[in-house]
Parts: sequence; C-alpha cells; structure tokens
Amino acid sequence: MLASKLEALKQEVIEKVNNANTAALLSEIRNEMLSKKGKVSSFMQELKNVPNEQKPAMGQLINECKQFVATLIDTKLKELQDGRMKNSYKEYLEKNNA
Repeated sequence: MLASKLEALKQEVIEKVNNANTAALLSEIRNEMLSKKGKVSSFMQELKNVPNEQKPAMGQLINECKQFVATLIDTKLKELQDGRMKNSYKEYLEKNNA
C-alpha cells in the first residue's frame, strides 16, 4: 500500500516538474515534496504503521523516492538554466553581429 502511494507521488512529481517553467515553480515543488512537512517526509511518519519486518524495505523505498524527486527537480532546474544561457548567448550574438 505504501509502495503504491510512493509510485503515485512519483507520477505527480513528474507531471508537476514537466509543467514547471521557472526556477520559482521548481522551488515550490521542492518545498511541497521534500520539506520537513512535505509529502515525502509524511511517508516517514507512516512507517510506524508498517510491520517491523517490512520497515527496512519501506524505508529504502521512501529514501529512493526522495532521491528521485530531488534529482528530477535538479535536472529540470539545470535544463532551465542551460536554456536561459543559450538564449542569452544567442541574443548577445544577434546584438553584436547585427
């Protein structure tokens, strides 16, 4: 059950990150998902309801989800920054070659 919730959260994050087009939006997504009171952290609270023999595996799934979310956001942020740098360079060339 917890694993399916984590998968649903991953899909939600993928959709939100793909639709984000500014660093500010990505920051909001990061806070919503990864902050102390974020969605990923809330799964750690649910671990207390998991049988002891399943806790290590569930903890690992939560940590993998957290890493996935962070990597996805960082990758998108880098893409946005690279795109802006390319556009700035292109504008620079156009102004100086015109």
